[in-house]
Amino acid sequence: MKKQLNLTSLAIILSLTIFNFLNSFAQDSVVKKIPDDVLSHFPSELKSKPMRSASAKKLADGVMYLSAHFDNLFGDGPVDTHWLLIDWKKANGITLNIARHENRRECPSLLAKETKALACVNGVYHSTVDPSTPYFQLKVDGKMIPSKYPKGEATLAFNANSEPVIRKFGKDLLEKYDNVMSCDGVPGYGKPLPDYSDKSPKACKKRAACRAPRTFAGNNITNRITVIGIADGRQKHSIGVNYVELRYLLEKFGCDPKALISMDGGGSTMMGLRNGDDITIVNKPSDGSERRVAESLQILDSKSKK
Repeated sequence: MKKQLNLTSLAIILSLTIFNFLNSFAQDSVVKKIPDDVLSHFPSELKSKPMRSASAKKLADGVMYLSAHFDNLFGDGPVDTHWLLIDWKKANGITLNIARHENRRECPSLLAKETKALACVNGVYHSTVDPSTPYFQLKVDGKMIPSKYPKGEATLAFNANSEPVIRKFGKDLLEKYDNVMSCDGVPGYGKPLPDYSDKSPKACKKRAACRAPRTFAGNNITNRITVIGIADGRQKHSIGVNYVELRYLLEKFGCDPKALISMDGGGSTMMGLRNGDDITIVNKPSDGSERRVAESLQILDSKSKK
């Protein structure tokens, strides 16, 4: 009798466990219908991909924030993305800014609070030993910062009140622009795309081939729109993207394949939005918290700064 009761109790516990698991799985699998007015801001080819969630928010005239969580964007797992779109035809009073502290690292959100930035992302690679030394050319407000290497592959450059130029590095950019960030080029520039289908650990020793958190930008030259994006990675909710996938995403937003740049990624990848006097981090940095970095790329709005 006692043995029968124990078996009955075990069966009940097992049944409840299975029920709770299936119920949890069912709730997690529910994909809410995304409103058409949100989807209208996404390129048609991305709209056709399975999205678990998406949002769109106007930050200022000519500046939109978009987010999209794709269930299985590239066939291997979920990818969580966040976007800042600057339409320079409408962006009156909007400028870009490179914010940094001399000789020390700082969280981009704190740098953004200091400048009252509308939005921010992390910057480019720096020496892990000396935070004041960028890997590639960095020029801020007309001042060159000594770098470890003579040049990067791609450059984002702008003056105080100009639209940014993103293209292959050239010394003419250092002469023409007061603000220059040089970093990795995204495969393109007229060259064939590499094959990153091999996801083995050996193949992933090549940084560009690995799926990871990424921060990137591109220019839709035809429509005068700058696209700044991030993808979370190395986490359950988002596996990240490699360079070919990064290029795919930017090209779907109309960016020229010769006008793309990949900035620092990994645990540095973050995006923050102004929320009153504070900055809200909209992604989930892979370190578990925001990382201190050498500089941050910001969007400023002269109309909203007080």
